Amino acid sequence: PYPTPLSKYLDESFPHATDPNLNKQYLPLFNVVRAEDFIRDFYSDRMHMFKDGKWNSPPPEYPTIMNGLKMDGNDGRERNELT
Repeated sequence: PYPTPLSKYLDESFPHATDPNLNKQYLPLFNVVRAEDFIRDFYSDRMHMFKDGKWNSPPPEYPTIMNGLKMDGNDGRERNELT
Protein backbone atom coordinates (compact mmCIF):
# COMPACT_ATOMS: atom_id res chain seq x y z
CA PRO A 1 0.00 0.00 0.00
CA TYR A 2 1.00 3.60 -0.47
CA PRO A 3 2.16 5.15 1.71
CA THR A 4 3.87 2.23 3.37
CA PRO A 5 4.92 2.52 7.02
CA LEU A 6 8.69 2.82 7.31
CA SER A 7 9.02 -0.23 9.56
CA LYS A 8 7.15 -2.41 7.03
CA TYR A 9 9.25 -1.06 4.14
CA LEU A 10 12.53 -1.72 5.97
CA ASP A 11 11.52 -5.17 7.19
CA GLU A 12 10.36 -6.31 3.76
CA SER A 13 13.07 -4.60 1.70
CA PHE A 14 16.00 -5.63 3.89
CA PRO A 15 14.94 -8.87 5.61
CA HIS A 16 18.53 -9.91 6.39
CA ALA A 17 19.64 -6.58 7.87
CA THR A 18 18.88 -7.74 11.42
CA ASP A 19 20.76 -11.03 11.00
CA PRO A 20 23.60 -10.93 13.56
CA ASN A 21 25.76 -13.07 11.24
CA LEU A 22 25.49 -10.64 8.32
CA ASN A 23 28.80 -9.07 7.34
CA LYS A 24 28.53 -5.34 8.09
CA GLN A 25 29.65 -4.47 4.56
CA TYR A 26 26.26 -5.75 3.34
CA LEU A 27 24.13 -3.59 5.63
CA PRO A 28 21.91 -1.10 3.80
CA LEU A 29 23.03 2.51 3.64
CA PHE A 30 20.73 5.46 3.09
CA ASN A 31 21.26 8.91 1.66
CA VAL A 32 19.09 11.28 3.65
CA VAL A 33 17.95 14.33 1.69
CA ARG A 34 16.47 17.43 3.26
CA ALA A 35 12.79 17.87 2.34
CA GLU A 36 13.45 21.31 0.84
CA ASP A 37 16.17 19.89 -1.42
CA PHE A 38 13.98 16.97 -2.45
CA ILE A 39 11.05 19.20 -3.40
CA ARG A 40 13.32 21.64 -5.26
CA ASP A 41 15.58 19.17 -7.10
CA PHE A 42 13.82 15.85 -7.58
CA TYR A 43 11.69 14.93 -10.56
CA SER A 44 10.51 11.75 -12.22
CA ASP A 45 8.90 11.53 -15.64
CA ARG A 46 8.63 7.74 -15.17
CA MET A 47 10.42 7.05 -18.45
CA HIS A 48 12.63 4.52 -16.64
CA MET A 49 9.44 2.43 -16.41
CA PHE A 50 8.65 2.67 -20.14
CA LYS A 51 10.41 0.63 -22.84
CA ASP A 52 9.61 -0.29 -26.43
CA GLY A 53 6.34 1.65 -26.33
CA LYS A 54 5.04 -0.22 -23.28
CA TRP A 55 5.00 0.17 -19.53
CA ASN A 56 7.14 -2.43 -17.71
CA SER A 57 4.44 -2.38 -15.04
CA PRO A 58 1.48 -0.08 -14.55
CA PRO A 59 2.59 3.41 -13.47
CA PRO A 60 1.43 4.74 -10.09
CA GLU A 61 -1.91 6.50 -10.04
CA TYR A 62 -0.50 9.64 -8.40
CA PRO A 63 0.80 12.42 -10.69
CA THR A 64 4.37 12.57 -11.94
CA ILE A 65 6.80 14.80 -10.07
CA MET A 66 8.12 17.16 -12.72
CA ASN A 67 9.14 20.17 -10.58
CA GLY A 68 8.83 22.74 -13.34
CA LEU A 69 10.34 20.53 -16.04
CA LYS A 70 8.47 19.38 -19.10
CA MET A 71 9.30 17.00 -21.87
CA ASP A 72 10.28 19.00 -24.94
CA GLY A 73 9.02 16.41 -27.43
CA ASN A 74 12.55 15.30 -28.34
CA ASP A 75 14.84 13.15 -26.27
CA GLY A 76 15.69 15.53 -23.45
CA ARG A 77 14.12 17.68 -20.86
CA GLU A 78 13.63 21.38 -21.20
CA ARG A 79 13.98 23.43 -18.04
CA ASN A 80 11.24 26.00 -17.54
CA GLU A 81 10.96 28.74 -14.99
CA LEU A 82 8.45 28.06 -12.24
CA THR A 83 5.76 30.70 -12.04
